[in-house]
Amino acid sequence: MKKNIKIVYLIEVLILFFVIIIGLYRKNFDINVAQLSFFGLLSLISLLIFRFPRDKTYYRAGTLRMVIISLLSYLIIIYGLGLLIGFVRLPFAHTPLAIIKNIIPVILLIVFKEIIRYLVCKNSSDNRWPVIIITFLYIVLGIIIEYSYSDINSLEGLFILFTVTILPLSFKEILYSYLTYNVSILPSLLIRILMETFIFIVPFYPNFDNYLSAVLGVMYPFIVYNVVSRAIIHAEKKDKIIIKTYRKLITYPVFFILSILIVLISGILRYQLIAIGSNSMKDVYQRGDAVLVYKYTKEDADKVNIGDILAYQHNDTVITHRVVDKYYSDGHIAFRTKGDNNKIVDDNVVLDNDVKGIVINKIKFIGFPTILLQEALNKE
Repeated sequence: MKKNIKIVYLIEVLILFFVIIIGLYRKNFDINVAQLSFFGLLSLISLLIFRFPRDKTYYRAGTLRMVIISLLSYLIIIYGLGLLIGFVRLPFAHTPLAIIKNIIPVILLIVFKEIIRYLVCKNSSDNRWPVIIITFLYIVLGIIIEYSYSDINSLEGLFILFTVTILPLSFKEILYSYLTYNVSILPSLLIRILMETFIFIVPFYPNFDNYLSAVLGVMYPFIVYNVVSRAIIHAEKKDKIIIKTYRKLITYPVFFILSILIVLISGILRYQLIAIGSNSMKDVYQRGDAVLVYKYTKEDADKVNIGDILAYQHNDTVITHRVVDKYYSDGHIAFRTKGDNNKIVDDNVVLDNDVKGIVINKIKFIGFPTILLQEALNKE
């Protein structure tokens, strides 16, 4: 074991040298390529030396369940807040090829770094100093990389960097080391892969200000730590308590999802969910899908541009067609619309009084229950 500790410290010395080189010469090379090369090689060498130790399987399954539920709950909460605050479109391409191209390097780097963290934790025995050191080195490396991408011109900019980036980053690294040391590599891998890749997959993200971003960035690691630490303590006493906690963690997110759907369908917030009953926009969405509409008032109608998909009221029905023309008529803003799958422009002219909003996204299939219910009622 003493020999293992010496090798662990040697690995951390190598990481320290890498951190220093990145700090001094970060502008002279591609940081991402450097990280992939260094941590990929170091993780391979470490695996050859230590092999892959066994996990504490007694905790692993329950912890993984709780981590997954916590992740889903967190995403539901932040996107629920987005319904109140608004969303911003992310700058990444979202074609399947672009998504794969963006996430593969991120996943590889996460795997390499977490393998090293795991081997350090599992070969440290009761000595926690190597765990503290590897956590500190990862925090410093993260700070250097974030600082290199930031444009700090004032004390305010430095404060924003600290609160929005450095503080959440530090809490996350501490959480990952805690999970790895006490449970296994899988929980930290799962959290990192999902949290660091989903921005390349989803097209929009809640438009949080710096204060809310900082609070949420610190809140999530703290919540996961509390849930997992209590689960470990309870697991040592009684398995039934884990099951009770697990049921609660399932019930609350389900209730939250249903509440959000009810609020969206009712349209009491700035966003409304509308079921699609025809295939007039088949290339974009189909019958049975639901679209998320960002609601406009009459005064907002001027913000609608040609090419936007407009949601408007016509004869007690909400129609979502693309704007092909926009002009002024008798003091009103008027629009001509057309379904992408239709051959001709719609007969009716849409006035600003009729505008409900613009379509910003779609959700597959969840509009079918509403459509089937409406059709059943119309038949009666």
